[in-house]
Amino acid sequence: MGTPGPWNVYAACDVTLTGIMAVKSERSGGVPQTVPDFRDPAVRELCRNDDFRQEHFDPKAIFPADHGADAEEFCPLMLALEGEVTRFRRIFDGAKVFANFTDAASRLAILNALVEARKALPKWEEHLAAAKRLIAAYPEAPAAFALKGMLSLAEPEASRFSGDAMKQELDRLEEAFASVPGTK
Repeated sequence: MGTPGPWNVYAACDVTLTGIMAVKSERSGGVPQTVPDFRDPAVRELCRNDDFRQEHFDPKAIFPADHGADAEEFCPLMLALEGEVTRFRRIFDGAKVFANFTDAASRLAILNALVEARKALPKWEEHLAAAKRLIAAYPEAPAAFALKGMLSLAEPEASRFSGDAMKQELDRLEEAFASVPGTK
């Protein structure tokens, strides 16, 4: 046998049961729930016949039943936005602390993210427009809330800038980075 891993069945239960008990608490109007410790055989036995099941969200309900074909782009769009939002967040957050970095590797990581963002601008524009179209078409649908939430992760910067404005903002950041002593 090798070295035991950092997780075992009980550690996994600790994490999982915490979430399950939070849902049970929410479903019971906020009544606190005890998180069982399955290391204790008596506790395991008390929970053996607990058949609580969380209501599952029907992914088909993310749009109204009468949605158009445009709704089919939601999943690939969310996947693309996740990567783009992360990239822009890295740049905008990195810009706030760039001058504080003294090591070349940290500065280079931010500069590389800037280069990647420039390359991705056309796709960002396309995806931002598609997200705004879906939000406008289905403003009360769970999909609209999910898209707004995803875009908010890039706020306030990325979704504020589109087209030439985003290019200008990236240019401005590049100039700001270049003006920091020790950056070439």
